[in-house]
Amino acid sequence: MAGKDIHPVYVLHGDDAFLRDHHRKEIVDRVVAGADPQLCVTAFDGSAELADVLDELRTVPFLAPHRLVILRDADAFVKAHREALEKFFDKPPGSASLVLMVASWPSNTRLAKLVARIGKAIDCSVPAKGNLAQWMTKASAKRGKKIDRDAAELLGQWVGRDLAALDGEIEKLSLYVGECERITSA
Repeated sequence: MAGKDIHPVYVLHGDDAFLRDHHRKEIVDRVVAGADPQLCVTAFDGSAELADVLDELRTVPFLAPHRLVILRDADAFVKAHREALEKFFDKPPGSASLVLMVASWPSNTRLAKLVARIGKAIDCSVPAKGNLAQWMTKASAKRGKKIDRDAAELLGQWVGRDLAALDGEIEKLSLYVGECERITSA
């Protein structure tokens, strides 16, 4: 059986493909728990049939603790099948999780409130300008480095709000400073 930190539904919403992919990878790693993803992860695009998605969610995982179904570009799918998804997640399966990757996720819908109760919605939008330095601090910390505030601001000015590019530049800077624990503007 899967761990307690696994939810029956995850919603990755927002406009940043880098963040959506980052969170998708984290969810896959957590849910499959070291099993071969080819045996327990199925991905569909937004044009998938509801029956196919639900069949995958009802299928018992093979040689894995949990099954994961990923639905990319799912905005049209959610709109077309909202009632069926609400009904399905009133009593979700215990052995599978669904990841919905959408651009928009209005929090005032019944489905969004249901997801908030049983699952997890993750905002994958580029952080506001003030929070970008905080994001860079976390990205540096993952690499065992601390980035000075002025260095983060300078990097933000040079690279802009592209998180994939910023992550790449922080990786380069982390390698460049080597054994040093701090990334400075120098």
